[in-house]
Amino acid sequence: MERAYIRSGPSTESEAVAVAGFGGVYEIMETRIDEVNDMEWLHIERKDLGSEGGWISSKLLSTVSEEVADVDKISILGEKLSIPIDERLEIIGKGEQSVNSPVWGLEYQIFDDVVTGFTNTVNTSSKDEIIELFGEPQLEMKYLLFYHGEKYNYIIHLRKDGVIEKVTINDLKASFSK
Repeated sequence: MERAYIRSGPSTESEAVAVAGFGGVYEIMETRIDEVNDMEWLHIERKDLGSEGGWISSKLLSTVSEEVADVDKISILGEKLSIPIDERLEIIGKGEQSVNSPVWGLEYQIFDDVVTGFTNTVNTSSKDEIIELFGEPQLEMKYLLFYHGEKYNYIIHLRKDGVIEKVTINDLKASFSK
């Protein structure tokens, strides 16, 4: 699933309050079974959805429970992608004022004035090199790979020719803190 509606209640008739995107990490707070429509609904929360979160059909989500060992591979990833990844990661968890002058191809994700992750355009390296480093992706769509690491989540955006176009890295704790 690339995108799916998060609803105000456990029903397709409930108002859509947000959109869940590929690679989003949510905490499941409650489940409900809709026996009439044969659907399981999950009440999910994520920091940037607000304290009440919302409901989504379990048919639209994939569960990833195992973590990819990433702590010792972060610097290698930066070398493969030709970006100063350690510098980018140092800013995660700090205030928005920590973000220096704009850098071409770099966009920080900010929530509540705190940097929670970044997306960096790279146009280098290949899908095969990432698989060699991290193993098979835990989730994969046409041009997207997802890895749930010990410390970070990674979404790898591929071009049609298999070259990595950009990488998004988010702090795991940032999604659930506050």
